[in-house]
Amino acid sequence: LAGPRLERGVVFNLNGAEETNWMGAHGFVSGDHEWAKGLRVVLNLEAVGSGGRDHILQVGPLNHWIAQAYAAAAPRPHGTSIVQEVFEIPGAIPGQTDFQVYRDYGGCVGIELVWLSRGELYHTVNDVEAAIPPGALQHTGENVLGLLGALLADPRLDTATKEVCSHTSLY
Repeated sequence: LAGPRLERGVVFNLNGAEETNWMGAHGFVSGDHEWAKGLRVVLNLEAVGSGGRDHILQVGPLNHWIAQAYAAAAPRPHGTSIVQEVFEIPGAIPGQTDFQVYRDYGGCVGIELVWLSRGELYHTVNDVEAAIPPGALQHTGENVLGLLGALLADPRLDTATKEVCSHTSLY
């Protein structure tokens, strides 16, 4: 992509071991890596299905500005506050995601987007690249790119500190 040089750094952390107590995310945020120390906002991409449009899964308390940036900058935003409310009920959703690790151990604010469609394929032998509906990656990519641009340009990014959300764990 051509464009102006970014004034802030962007870290793309592609990790594994989510299904084993989020070891990849935990190792990154609790280790000594210099990139983890400067994290401000996390955009976690998640799936409990094989494609479809992305939905907001979590934003969390004190992060309304991130949800507003998503609504304004993503070409096709989608989400509802009820999902966040259900996610905050202890035990209502059996499991967590890397977002919890970044929030609780890394002290980061953020947003989590999730694919929900075709959940019957999730973690089966049929959960393969060919099962992702045409356009799903494009749709999510455009939304993420729009949101990323908005977050990088938002002056609130400079004040999104580890103290903002270190007390917001509801689990």
